[in-house]
Amino acid sequence: MFQASLEDGSHLDGTIELLGKTATIIEIYRDRRPITSLADERLAELENIHKWFTDWRASVEPNEIFSRECCEDVESMLVNLHEVTRLLLARHPNGAIIPATFNSNSIENFFCQQRGFNGNKTNPTYADYCSTVNSIVLTQPLRCRARKSNAGQQTALPISFYDKV
Repeated sequence: MFQASLEDGSHLDGTIELLGKTATIIEIYRDRRPITSLADERLAELENIHKWFTDWRASVEPNEIFSRECCEDVESMLVNLHEVTRLLLARHPNGAIIPATFNSNSIENFFCQQRGFNGNKTNPTYADYCSTVNSIVLTQPLRCRARKSNAGQQTALPISFYDKV
């Protein structure tokens, strides 16, 4: 509506397209229907958005809109669901993943705890890493209870899947 109110709102076309793509990503990651096949249209849509995002990113000035880290996180979201689904279905052909419960916060939490235990060492030793892994595994819950998870879920397993019956 704002674009229509302008005399020449064509300069907003790219922004509107970006918002449309991000809305689709959110819609897919909030979807509670299981993905049971690599032919699922949602995975194809994420691949299309990834191609669009890569092309879009090459057409704008670096750091013009998003930081490099933000762009890497978006790319990770666009690729990881498909890759995890591919790996899951290769091992469990009757398995499924529900996008709304797909959560990478536990993985990020693990690496944050690694840094927390070891300080900001860029090169922890093998012994540092092993003792930290043991401490994390033995003392931290498997579930992520972050209020800000990928799909607004209050509690989610790191990767939630089940076998179809």
